[in-house]
Amino acid sequence: MSTTRTLVIALLGAYSVLLSYSGAWAWQANINSGWASAVVVDTAGNVIAAGSTNNGTGSAFTVIKYKGVTGREIWRRVINGTVADSYNSANAVTVDGAGNVVAAGVTNSGCADSCDFSVGDLTVIKFSGADGTELWRAGINGSAANSNN
Repeated sequence: MSTTRTLVIALLGAYSVLLSYSGAWAWQANINSGWASAVVVDTAGNVIAAGSTNNGTGSAFTVIKYKGVTGREIWRRVINGTVADSYNSANAVTVDGAGNVVAAGVTNSGCADSCDFSVGDLTVIKFSGADGTELWRAGINGSAANSNN
């Protein structure tokens, strides 16, 4: 396990303990061997987590919105790149003034070196804050051949 991933898991665990101690709710959701890379709270107090979930042969760009009062899942969006067995991840998340969710990360949409590894594209996706409907998506491809962008 990488040092960064271990640190993120430890920090999220410590944050959960602090929330529990302060009388706030804390929960652990089974997100299929995934992790959160970023968390934000909207103006209504709902929690939006962005990260990655295991899709069986790789990972998926995942954004989940939880009810702030109870921790109940409101909506979940799981997005795979176009390359099978690739690694995709949402690495940052924010909420705009209208309550919509914007997540940024990487999706894989090509192969390099005879598909020995996949080529990642910077991906930004805007979701409706109410129901998670995808409003738009922008994928940015780098200019270098056979590179993660």
